Amino acid sequence: MGNPIFKNSRLHVKFLGMLVVFSLISCYKDTDNTTVILPQNNPATLIDTKLSGKLQDSDGNLKSNCTLDIDDQLAEVDHGYFFIDLSKVNKFGQIIKIYENGILTGYANTILLENDWNYIDLNTFDLPHTHVINKNDKTIVKIDDDYQLEIPKNNFTLHGESYTGEVIFKYHYLNNQNVFDQLGKHAIDESDKNYAMDIKWALHYWYESENGQKLDSPDGKITLDVSPDVANFDWNTVSYDFKSNRWKINADITFENEISGDGMIAIARTEPGDYCEGTITVNELPFSFKKLEFRPNSLIHLNRFTTQKGRWQAFLPSNQACDIYTDNTCDTKVSNILVKDQEKYINTLNNEELNLVQVKPIIVNCNGNPISDIPMLINNGENSVFYDASLVIKDGIWVQDCGEISGIDIPESGSQIVEGQVEDADGTFVLCEDIDEGYSYSTIGEDTKIYDNFIFKIENNRMVFSSVDGKFKVFVRGLTEGDYPESSVNLSINDADFGSSGYFIQCENSVLGCGINECSVSHVTKNNEDFIRLKISGNVWIQKLNTSSATTSPISAIVMCKR
Repeated sequence: MGNPIFKNSRLHVKFLGMLVVFSLISCYKDTDNTTVILPQNNPATLIDTKLSGKLQDSDGNLKSNCTLDIDDQLAEVDHGYFFIDLSKVNKFGQIIKIYENGILTGYANTILLENDWNYIDLNTFDLPHTHVINKNDKTIVKIDDDYQLEIPKNNFTLHGESYTGEVIFKYHYLNNQNVFDQLGKHAIDESDKNYAMDIKWALHYWYESENGQKLDSPDGKITLDVSPDVANFDWNTVSYDFKSNRWKINADITFENEISGDGMIAIARTEPGDYCEGTITVNELPFSFKKLEFRPNSLIHLNRFTTQKGRWQAFLPSNQACDIYTDNTCDTKVSNILVKDQEKYINTLNNEELNLVQVKPIIVNCNGNPISDIPMLINNGENSVFYDASLVIKDGIWVQDCGEISGIDIPESGSQIVEGQVEDADGTFVLCEDIDEGYSYSTIGEDTKIYDNFIFKIENNRMVFSSVDGKFKVFVRGLTEGDYPESSVNLSINDADFGSSGYFIQCENSVLGCGINECSVSHVTKNNEDFIRLKISGNVWIQKLNTSSATTSPISAIVMCKR
């Protein structure tokens, strides 16, 4: 049965608070129903749409003390994650402003599917570069070896009034692929024709006073100088229109390119494109919040996440075949999916070896009552996404097996984390603020009870798990972690406050056991403290105290004891 339980061993599960029971199913069949349509520039519509995701910096560190502004709707970022109900959505251009401690630190422009739960990964921009403007002549700002800006002599204003102090030119030089995905890889030309695009680099730039106040947009244009090597490639300059929330194609790149005095521009490769939607299901369940990689050709590449309902959307080059890779972060394997471009079509995906497991949780509060009206976050060991707990509890969701699965409630509930392993199909924990000394979530028949504290000790070569008041005890004949047979597990329960009837069983020393046919013991850590975890289930002959009757009832318990 393994190593002695009072020795250190590899930790299998980490817990910080929520009860989640995971059940796993391994067979599946994938289906992708995809349509291609030509979109119009739709106005904002009143809808019921959710958006959640993760915010990190360019080094992958989760961000806190950040706020997202989405069309004047605010979402707080807590420990790297955010969730918001959106009352309106600009489907083809949703601008998201990222603020850290009140300072603008990034933008995103994502397309959303209305009446669904959308997911996006966001990055803050790195700290801006600064350059003092030459008031008497043009200013040269070198971006890199191939690009530089020529800023003409200008008269600057602050809130419409003449400004004569020092002028600071600030810019974010963006060359991170994750940032390119969040900026949106789709554009329109002067006739509003749609284009798919891939970004080489982008620049967000503005002017500030010596006191850090943003100056008004200058009248003059800036010249973007490009080296001959780069100018020979088939790239465009595109600028972001903050009024329509769309990228707009300016012109093919040349040696000298006029761009606006401030704002956001990009060097991008563009191709005529269509707006595409599809749905992926596994055994008729949605393939929710999964990262997809779209590779229609060697020039265009983008990443998108599926929604809660398994839907995806993207701008893709018109009349081309597209490879869609299902990103499996567990072992970096991918599936090749060919999407043929036509007006409306359905593709059947046969993805093999995606390491999918089905997760169906049960969540209870500190009183043992089931709850479902919260979002929850599932982590497969590599990435984390929010789920609507009510939908997950009802239908279950597919998760790629990366070694461990965890759940977390949203910031409004205190951001408590619980982690369990796929190999240990049931990770069961309670949504409570403080369970520092251990606890038990127990079920007898249809009654449940949570004991706040539990004690672990060794007596006569048996492990004893006991509530502090002694009303609920489990005896396991052995000293190691692992699984135990029915004959090795005994019970002693005498609790008049368990459920409406109260229960009694005295089966402490039976050599045949008491009816517990499943028993496992393992190590756990929580807040860097060592715990022992006991999980039991079975059917026992038990007396109801308040009715003086006895019956065979199903019983189960998850017990946590501090070492």
